[in-house]
Amino acid sequence: MNSKKSYVFMSLLFIMLLTGCSFFGNGLIKGEVQTIRIAESNGFASEISNDFFNEIKDEEEIKQFKHAINSAVKQPGVVDMIDPVYDVELIINDEASQELYLWLYESSGSVMTVEDTNTVYSISEKEAEKLYNIVR
Repeated sequence: MNSKKSYVFMSLLFIMLLTGCSFFGNGLIKGEVQTIRIAESNGFASEISNDFFNEIKDEEEIKQFKHAINSAVKQPGVVDMIDPVYDVELIINDEASQELYLWLYESSGSVMTVEDTNTVYSISEKEAEKLYNIVR
């Protein structure tokens, strides 16, 4: 009887652990984002473009943007991508910034950090549609 309780407890603990890990997503965006700046990309350059055509400060749009990016799914293997469509600068707490490359179309999207151009994350169709409306 005692081993049955242990088995049930361990099973529940394992399920909670899996659920907790998926809840936090991939963690691409870290910190409290205050502003999102979007520029048409110049490709994989040493610095992202600073010719921003959109600056997002609306809290709800920032929340949706962050959710879409953090819920993107890491793709296996090392990638070789075409040039990004957009360069993204995230202003975090008025001090630090984080930079992303973004491939975004009406119903699909991918993202990668500027620091790790060997790893790409796929954005779901639903989230890509939301992002597309925010970015454009």
